[in-house]
Amino acid sequence: MINPLVSVIVPCYNQAEFLPETLESVLNQSWQNWECIIVNDGSQDNTALIADDWCKRDRRFRLINQDNQGVSAARNTGILSSKGDFIQFLDGDDIISNDKFKLSLDLANSDEECILVISDFKMFTNSLKNESEPYCKLIPSDFNYESFLKKWDIDFTIPIHCGFFKSKLLQGFEFNENLQGREDWFLWLYVIKNATKCLYIDEPLAFYRRHNSGATKNFQLMHENFIKANRYIYNTLDDEGKQIIFSKVLDVYEKESFKNVQLLRMGLDSKDFIEIERGRIAWGFIGSFIFRLLRKTGHQLLKGNKIN
Repeated sequence: MINPLVSVIVPCYNQAEFLPETLESVLNQSWQNWECIIVNDGSQDNTALIADDWCKRDRRFRLINQDNQGVSAARNTGILSSKGDFIQFLDGDDIISNDKFKLSLDLANSDEECILVISDFKMFTNSLKNESEPYCKLIPSDFNYESFLKKWDIDFTIPIHCGFFKSKLLQGFEFNENLQGREDWFLWLYVIKNATKCLYIDEPLAFYRRHNSGATKNFQLMHENFIKANRYIYNTLDDEGKQIIFSKVLDVYEKESFKNVQLLRMGLDSKDFIEIERGRIAWGFIGSFIFRLLRKTGHQLLKGNKIN
């Protein structure tokens, strides 16, 4: 591939404060053949005005305005509008290193089987002068489908802008627009299952912003989406995969319920993964231990029952 085009997809909602720094990190890329699709998802602040100014500044930026539908819908809009050979997702408050495109392309082009490049990341607040270590250690041996099922949200997650994807890898893929959190887990499961080869750059080329307005700060929203995400994934899997998810959720609820009564109460009120099957809501917390002790038997009881 002589001069590949990189499509950067930037979904944003009320991120006027952070968007200029995000777009600056795209403009400063050492690899210059890119397009940046900014999807303004019904922002109520000055996000659209700021994005429009950047489009006037450089024609490689494009703005799409849509009614508020959530980050998944915004990313889907970006994918459909992209023309690149590679896709880089970048949320409107995060940053990428100036050499991310170049280093990722160099690695991808070094092996014709490589269809996915993952780089390491760091955290930051306010500016890159306030960098901190990542919240988890990325281990290449975990870059396989079973680990992404079993260990995601437990041992590691990967910020979406760590990825650098060949466009053909995402053909036919859509983000689940019913989720407002953990929607990226579906992307990672899809690509890691379908990628012929994944290569890793052991260098922080993505920077994840910590701030109080982030969705991950909303405890109830993240918990509800943990339930939704695991329910949805459960229905798409074979029996072996279902067993992995079933055991994972039981482990989480056993450990977290001791530490956080609110988590247990929200799980009960939400008719969570443990309770919704075969009227187990009547069993309550004790029932979760019974199904844990009889883990395989409990899982077998689930077979044939559809999770809503």
